[in-house]
Amino acid sequence: MKYIHLILLTIIFADSIFAKDRLNIVMDNSYKIELLQNDVKEIRRDQLNYKIEKELLKETYSSNYTTVQIIISLILGIFAIVGYLGLKGIISLKKQYDSELVKLKDLKREFEVKLNELSTSQEKVKEQITTIDSLNEEQNMKIKLLEIKEKAGTLYSQKNYQRALEYAAIGLDVAKEDVELLTYRAFCLLKLRNYPESIEAHKKVIAIDVTNGGAIQNLAELFLMMGQLDNYKDLLKSKREFFKSDNNALLTYFEAFKFFMQGNSADLKEIIAEFVEKEDLSINKNHIGNWDFVELYDSIKSMDNSSEKTLFVNFTNYLKGNMPGLQIKSILAEL
Repeated sequence: MKYIHLILLTIIFADSIFAKDRLNIVMDNSYKIELLQNDVKEIRRDQLNYKIEKELLKETYSSNYTTVQIIISLILGIFAIVGYLGLKGIISLKKQYDSELVKLKDLKREFEVKLNELSTSQEKVKEQITTIDSLNEEQNMKIKLLEIKEKAGTLYSQKNYQRALEYAAIGLDVAKEDVELLTYRAFCLLKLRNYPESIEAHKKVIAIDVTNGGAIQNLAELFLMMGQLDNYKDLLKSKREFFKSDNNALLTYFEAFKFFMQGNSADLKEIIAEFVEKEDLSINKNHIGNWDFVELYDSIKSMDNSSEKTLFVNFTNYLKGNMPGLQIKSILAEL
C-alpha cells in the first residue's frame, strides 16, 4: 500500500512536472503563433502597402508616360516643323547659292578675260618700253660714238696720233666693226711708224669696206715700204680702179716706188720720163693732191745713197710741186 502511494505520488509529481512542461510548451507555441500571426499581419500590411504603392506608381508612370509621349510628340512636331522649314530654307539657300555660283563663274570668266587683256597690254607696254630703252641706249651709244669719233678726228688733225689711237680703241670696244674708227686706228698706226700692225688694221678696214680708197692706197704704199712686192701686185690687180686719176700721178708714184725697191733703174727712169714729158715743164704743180711722202722718206732714209734713190726722191718732190719738170729732166739726162 505504501509503495502504491509512493508510485501515485511519483506519477502525480511527474504529471505535474510534465504538465508544467506542456504548459510551457503551449505557451511557447502560443507566443510563436502570435509572432507568426504578427509577421503575417505585417506581411499582409506590407503587401497592401506595396500594392497601393504599385498602383500609385503605375498610375504615376502611366501619367508620366502619357506626358512624356505628349512632350516627345510636341518635340518631334517642333523638329518636323523646324526641319521642314529648315529644309525649305536649305533648298532656297541652295538655289540662291547655285545662282550666285553661276554669277561668280561668269564673273570669274570675265575677270580672266580682262586679266588676259591686261597681261597682253602689259606685255605690249613692256615690249614698247624695252624697244624705247633699246632705242634710247642705241641713240646714247651713237652719240657717244660720234663724240669719240669727233675727238679722234680732232686729235688726228692735230697730229696727236697716240691720243687719237687711244680714243679709237675706246670706240672700238663698243663698236668693233666701225669703219671710221678702224680707219683712224690704221692711219694712226701708220703715222706712228707701226707698219706691221698698220697693215693688218688696213686689211680689216678693207675687209669691211671694200670701196675704202684711202685704206687701199695706204695699204699699197705699206706693202712697198715693207718690201712685200707680191702683195702690192695682187692688191693693184684686184683694186686697180682705186689708183686711177686724170694724170695717173698716184699710180705712177707706186710703180716708180716698185721699180726702185726692185733696183730696176731702167724702168724707173722710163716711167718718170714718160710722166714728166706729158706735163708743162716750165711750171711747178702739185700733181698728187694731199698725198704726202713722210712715211716713204722715213722708210728709205736708212738705204744707201744711189742715183736711183736721188732720182726717186726728186721725182716725189716734183709730184708735190716742189721741183720743176725741167730739173727732173736734167737729172734724167745725167743718169
